[in-house]
Amino acid sequence: MSTLALLDRPAKAAPSVNTRPAGEGSMFDHLTSDDRRLLRVATGECFSTGQSPRLFSVLAGAIASDRRWGMLRSGDPISSAYLEQLAQRVPVPASGVNPFTGPVLERALAYVRARR
Repeated sequence: MSTLALLDRPAKAAPSVNTRPAGEGSMFDHLTSDDRRLLRVATGECFSTGQSPRLFSVLAGAIASDRRWGMLRSGDPISSAYLEQLAQRVPVPASGVNPFTGPVLERALAYVRARR
């Protein structure tokens, strides 16, 4: 089949990769509304209940995981101390650049400070 023939065919709908089947939870379901606002400000990511994105920031994954496993209790807001400790515990990849430093950390800290 020629390339032009492929272009003329209607595209099939791509399967959704952002939600899980009913009954299966996502670690992102554990994010509080304040967590979601912080992530929106710090990383630009938007998370809704039921979403399970395949790609997400180190910050989003860490907060969601810490909420899920109780390291961050559901009613406790994220603090500057938590963010600074998180920046220290994130493993530095072979590139030598911590993915949770610089602008992302600065925006997250600014959000937390402005919330007071």
